[in-house]
Amino acid sequence: RRIAAPCPHSEACPIEPGTDWCHFSARVSRSSLHRQVKGGSLSHEDEKFSYVVATRFPATPAPARITRRPQIRKGQVLLELCTRDEG
Repeated sequence: RRIAAPCPHSEACPIEPGTDWCHFSARVSRSSLHRQVKGGSLSHEDEKFSYVVATRFPATPAPARITRRPQIRKGQVLLELCTRDEG
């Protein structure tokens, strides 16, 4: 079996344990009941998600995966990447 995503490889994770983890955030709408139960006033909250895709068949390895939302700066776009060597 091979890991197809989010890791661009099937090796051990290069991220140092306890320092970070592979995830993404998604903005989720909250109903009035949800806001009341959680004691919040915002109509949304940002939830964190993680996933793994495994396959029995060989997958073409990706050279890297984008792990965070791109940061747009004047004249540049910064990407945080996970690679086999750098996590």
